[in-house]
Amino acid sequence: MKETSDLHDLIHSLSMSEKRYISLSIMHQGDKAYLKLFRTIAKLKTFDEEELRSQLKGEKFIDRLPKIKYFLYNFILKKLSGYYWSRNTDTQLHELFIETDILFKKNLILQATKRMQKLKELAEENDEYELLLQCYRWERRFSINSSYRLKTIKDREALLDKEMELIKNMGILGNYYALSDKLYIFIKSKGDIRKESDEKELRKFLDNPILKDNPAGLPGPARIIHHHLHMHVYYYLHNYKGALEHTEKYLAVLKPKIFSNEAILKRYVNGMNNKALLQVSLKDYPAAFTTLEKMREVVRSVSAKTHFSEEITKSLQAGLYELQMELYLGSGQYKKGLEMIPVIEEFMEKYEGKLEPEYVLIFNYIMAYFNFIFGNYKPCIQYLNRILNYTKQDLILREDIYCYSKIVYLIAHYEAGTEGLPEYLIKSTYRFLAQRQRLYKVENTILTFIRNKLLKSYNPNRLTHSLEELKENIIKISKDPYERKILDYFDFTSWLESKISRRPFLEVMTEAHSKQAK
Repeated sequence: MKETSDLHDLIHSLSMSEKRYISLSIMHQGDKAYLKLFRTIAKLKTFDEEELRSQLKGEKFIDRLPKIKYFLYNFILKKLSGYYWSRNTDTQLHELFIETDILFKKNLILQATKRMQKLKELAEENDEYELLLQCYRWERRFSINSSYRLKTIKDREALLDKEMELIKNMGILGNYYALSDKLYIFIKSKGDIRKESDEKELRKFLDNPILKDNPAGLPGPARIIHHHLHMHVYYYLHNYKGALEHTEKYLAVLKPKIFSNEAILKRYVNGMNNKALLQVSLKDYPAAFTTLEKMREVVRSVSAKTHFSEEITKSLQAGLYELQMELYLGSGQYKKGLEMIPVIEEFMEKYEGKLEPEYVLIFNYIMAYFNFIFGNYKPCIQYLNRILNYTKQDLILREDIYCYSKIVYLIAHYEAGTEGLPEYLIKSTYRFLAQRQRLYKVENTILTFIRNKLLKSYNPNRLTHSLEELKENIIKISKDPYERKILDYFDFTSWLESKISRRPFLEVMTEAHSKQAK
């Protein structure tokens, strides 16, 4: 193996249970070179070939290190495959398919049939239509073999009927997948709905003939997509009641299978997350916290089951923490949100380098926001710096967070009383916002404020009148339903009021939330 970080990255991606399993496997094999190399690399925090060779100096295998690394890399992958065989449905399906095919080609029909039956049961349970179709075709081919005959013509006809019904369902599912992809492309290209023409175009999705079908008569996977499509369309149309109704139906279809398949489990928990956020949008905070508790119960159940990977447990816990912080923010429980920060920091440290970049961005922004609310500007700026130091590749999915981090970063420096705020920082923020193709009106108003006020005179005493004008403009703009969503990132109105009335931001936000809750 060349001097790459592949082996180092693989070893450091392992969970504690995986490392223990690999270590025991190596010891069972009795290869001391593998074990020494594995443990040495596990202790190296960063990839450093020279440091690795230094620590292995004197070992008999040092001259064969590239070859030993190559074999250890493949050994780990092979053992992980075995480790997850019983835990991963996709792996089981894949191996059963290969085994059935091999036995059939060797004309061991009865043995092939036994494997095929297991494959068919697992495929039916997990709605794997393509594999199920292959099973039906195998069964037809097996039926003409002298060792395996269907008893009657009716049996063959029944099997053919099943095959035709399955093909029909696959066609229905294909149509749903196509519509789902079109909606995804529309949302990605448009972002949030900002004008009436976008809304009309989005409503056309609801007029699609396949969405007129009674979902009860659809095959399971199509029924899931049916409700998922409605949920997203209604959400972007700000019809939160409609979105919530379909979210609950979506969850009801998924629930019976959540502990048999990791992919379904993740979709189910994400659906619960959406349900809670919709309840917050409807100001039903008690219901949102009830959903949060139910989500906790699912995560606890997953943690207690050994057939789920640490990866899914980590992902579900991250989603749980995100939702909890969002609920504290939405319900005005700002102190609880601030108290959660050490818990999230510990979680992020535990899974450093293993969390999805999107979660890292979200956590840093939320922690920055809670610190800003309480006037803790130094840690707020530190959290925002983490976001601003991210690469463009990691920001693809959440450019929105990066955008508002830049704005809040300037505001936090203003609040912290930073002497002589670097002009390049203001200009770079201005350029970044100006280059975005689809500006909110609020963004444009802030751009004007930055260009005409902050760039010309960074003096808090001279900005009071400008702040009042900015607040009035934002209040007017936020009456537009297409523009209101931007205030979810940062409560510009409350912040401006806090500066004008010379009161703490926390006090103004709490007051504003109390009025909204009535």
